[in-house]
Amino acid sequence: SDTPASNDSLNARVAALEDEVAGLKQRLDALLAHLGD
Repeated sequence: SDTPASNDSLNARVAALEDEVAGLKQRLDALLAHLGD
């Protein structure tokens, strides 16, 4: 079974990935808006 420490590490990695995806989505949305002008 997972220890709390490894679970916290996994959660931190997932949170970091979610932040990265959110940033990429913002950049994509901005690019699409620019191209749509």
